[in-house]
Amino acid sequence: MNPQDPDKKKSDLLETNYLEASKSEDILTTRFIENITKVDVPEGASKPANDKLLLNRFSVIKVLGEGTFGKVYLARDEQLCRDVAVKVFKQPSKDKKQFEVVLGEARMLAKLDHPNIVPIYDVFNSESEGLFIISKYLDGGSLSELISKGPHSYPKISKWIATIAEALHHAHLRGIVHRDIKPDNILFDSKGNLYIVDFGLALSEELFGKVTGLLGSPAYMSPEQARGEAHLVDGRTDIFSLGVIFYEMLVGRRPFEAKTVTLILHQIIRVEAKPPRQINDTSPKELEKICLKALSKNINERYTTSHDFAQDIHDYLKQSDVDLTSKSAADSITNLYAQQSKGSLSGSALSRSKISDKPGMDSVSKVLESGAAILQSALVNSDKEFSLTRPLLEQQLSEIKENGPAKTRVLLALLPANPSYALELVEPMLAANPQDFLVIRQRLAPYSDIVIPILVQKSTLLPDSDNATSLRIAGALAMWRPSSPLLDKMMFKLVEKLVAQDLIYLQEWAEIFKPLQKLLIHGLVSFGQDSSKSSSSRSYANAIALEYATDNERVLFHLFVSADKSKAKTILQKIVPLKDKMTPYLKRVRAAVVPSNNSQERLNSEIRKGMAASLQLALEDPEGFSIFTNTVDATSSTLAQSFVGELGVSPHMLFEKIQKETDPGTRAALVLALGDLSLEDVSETAKKQWMDYFLELYQNQSDSGLHSALDWILRQKLGQSVACDKSLQVRVQGSEAVKNWSVNLLGQCFINIKGPVKFTMGSPTDEPDRVENEKLHESLIPRSFALSQKLVTVEQYLKFNPSFPATRSHAKVTDKPVAGISWYQAAKYCNWLSEQEKIPQSHWCYLPNQNGQYAAGMRIANDFLNKKGYRLPTEAEWEYCARAGTKTAWYFGDDGSQIDHFAYYQLNSNNQIWPVGQLKPNALGFFDISGNLYQWTQDILQPYGDSPVVEDSKVDLRVVDDMSSRVLRGGAFYYPKDILRSAHRGGLKPDQSSDGSGFRIAKTLS
Repeated sequence: MNPQDPDKKKSDLLETNYLEASKSEDILTTRFIENITKVDVPEGASKPANDKLLLNRFSVIKVLGEGTFGKVYLARDEQLCRDVAVKVFKQPSKDKKQFEVVLGEARMLAKLDHPNIVPIYDVFNSESEGLFIISKYLDGGSLSELISKGPHSYPKISKWIATIAEALHHAHLRGIVHRDIKPDNILFDSKGNLYIVDFGLALSEELFGKVTGLLGSPAYMSPEQARGEAHLVDGRTDIFSLGVIFYEMLVGRRPFEAKTVTLILHQIIRVEAKPPRQINDTSPKELEKICLKALSKNINERYTTSHDFAQDIHDYLKQSDVDLTSKSAADSITNLYAQQSKGSLSGSALSRSKISDKPGMDSVSKVLESGAAILQSALVNSDKEFSLTRPLLEQQLSEIKENGPAKTRVLLALLPANPSYALELVEPMLAANPQDFLVIRQRLAPYSDIVIPILVQKSTLLPDSDNATSLRIAGALAMWRPSSPLLDKMMFKLVEKLVAQDLIYLQEWAEIFKPLQKLLIHGLVSFGQDSSKSSSSRSYANAIALEYATDNERVLFHLFVSADKSKAKTILQKIVPLKDKMTPYLKRVRAAVVPSNNSQERLNSEIRKGMAASLQLALEDPEGFSIFTNTVDATSSTLAQSFVGELGVSPHMLFEKIQKETDPGTRAALVLALGDLSLEDVSETAKKQWMDYFLELYQNQSDSGLHSALDWILRQKLGQSVACDKSLQVRVQGSEAVKNWSVNLLGQCFINIKGPVKFTMGSPTDEPDRVENEKLHESLIPRSFALSQKLVTVEQYLKFNPSFPATRSHAKVTDKPVAGISWYQAAKYCNWLSEQEKIPQSHWCYLPNQNGQYAAGMRIANDFLNKKGYRLPTEAEWEYCARAGTKTAWYFGDDGSQIDHFAYYQLNSNNQIWPVGQLKPNALGFFDISGNLYQWTQDILQPYGDSPVVEDSKVDLRVVDDMSSRVLRGGAFYYPKDILRSAHRGGLKPDQSSDGSGFRIAKTLS
């Protein structure tokens, strides 16, 4: 990507948002299954007036549904005497090539022959009636209807999800991804058999990466779908969608819910699903882990195949005792052996008549079928009536011909009678999943003297790469012999091996190594704070450390200051009882000197300060408020702003502080922090009091930063846009002077900068992602000037040029910034605005060419920086306003993870332009100064000068031509965040424009 040309290849994100894409009626996105043929439909077969007969063959019974594509009917196939579902598209496909493409895709989908995928019988194309898809009619309702009727048993939910997963696996193996898995697309027949339907968005592997658009149903989309990354779509996309359904059935609501499509997509991309057991604590732990793995944001952390997804559910069903109430013990054991012993009971399987009535059978059944969570208690119960269970267990052991889970359980139960079985249990223990490992380790504890020599011998033969076995050996020694020399040897690499394990077993691994928690905890914390490690392994290390740190205030503090939002509140709950012990740590971090010679250490230090301050506020320590004082590095203040809401800081406490605070910059930061808090628990009376207070402050406050912060909270959080507009109108009509902001006759708000100002422009050499044209230097602006608070909007621009085709760009709403503007058009708008305000033409800043046009050959007035007319900002003016006194990469600090609160860019824009003023302003009060749209400046794009101090009044005044690029600043909605840095410089030729080019306006004050 060329950072100087915002109209070059943008990214692989979508070029239309979901609402636009969902209106598409392009039948080429529809692919169907099985036996598809093209038929000639007689001219006389046109649809009769009564709409009861289709294609002279299908008698309509009723309409099943209707959408943008057309209708679905229940109809009777008069030729084959069966009921069918008939999907009719609104527009006939008259293009033979187009229909052949549909047929080609249909043949590809004909590969799907699975009992749980609805069969498609035929496809017809009638020039008079449209495109018809004929499929099996399912009359048992949808999964959506079943979900709405209330909770279902966990076995039933599990079996449904596993069945869907296996059907999807069948499609995935044949190169087909559904892409729209949702409850409405899971139907049942009258016998209760389940079917996946509507492969209308299905994508074959040949098309991966070629299809664009937000296709799918928002609430069930995967993150890669929500971001529009079509090239990443594969079978794991369907796994995520099925995970959403699984979650919904476990807890009664979807993991991502919001009032608008945009907010839902934002949650899917950015917000982690709350663990199901935090909503419904009866949800089985095993199912929670399976569900959360399917819902991993990172596609590589989900199940690799749908079969793996289904297999984990089947394993849960096998190991749990959920079915014991619905079938006899004999049935349970026979089924277990049939599944787990791979047919080893052939010829000697237990019959109901032989065992069902024997005393002790219930205890044996529980040993063989209990889930890992209660297997230990089942073994204890077996021990209590060992005289009864032993003969039954020995009988089972004699009939098991192969090693497997069934034999392992029998050997565990028989250990009290024959300790030598401990030797046979070594291999199963070393191969067990962590849940089963805990049970086997506990059961083998009395026989550890027999087992340990075997483990020591095995460890000497293990290759270095066998982390799984060595970790289990260490786990066994941790409980049986924590002082073992072998364990001492293994400790060096234990943390690294531990954090590489599957996340779904995190709690089990934490339990396994709990005997070593005092030895491991500091290593885990150190690993979690090591920025050179992967984020996933660091999170794992911190999570285990948290399990061990219940009463360790030092560890809890370090975990908190390095936590992300998903973990901070959990850690806070453990900190609250230790509140008094936290003070020394908080003061030490807040007072620490920030290193100046290492950018990463500097960033880490600022993040710790911000986290410490947010913790102070969460613990109701007013010392935390001091973080909101303006500095050249806003990293810590910004972080604290965003975390106070997550930590549940009292909004009343913040409001009281806003009332008492006298420094405008601190008040502005407090207002922005308050806007991040939930106001659900604030009474309507209090809200009314706050709104009245803020509106009065909004109209009369002289500081531009505070004024814009109030604008944001009133409009975006308190629904007071109309009141704000009225207040601004009063300001236009009044003569009262305002110090730092003003409103022109068209209602555009300006921020007034008193000059002269001198600041550091460009970027330091250690700033990540900087480029050579950002040379660090001192810049002098020798004048006072004003710059518009917000970008010029569609509504404002259409007053100047009513014929401007705003609808051709992404900006189709009047309060969105106008896009697709060239430098010439922006200059012409400035002169028009000067004319509207009756500024004398001698004070206009731009002179058209000899043909009276704003095009090549036009000029900039020689003394334009001394004129009263409107103009584009100089590049130095723009950067001064963007930085707002900071020296960091972005005006909100050096922590790029906070950008979502301030700027629309590649990952949060949904590839569209957003209305002005929706995100937080900077400290001077400018909205969207970075992101959303690039902004034109006055200057020609060229290297900065070599003078120690560059004065921006020395602007190149050559005749404007189409060859010299003009500077664009701020980045745009389709670029990554590094392009939105304060120092980044882009550019286009003045006659060029892009979907990402807009502008804001300036004027000289004195």
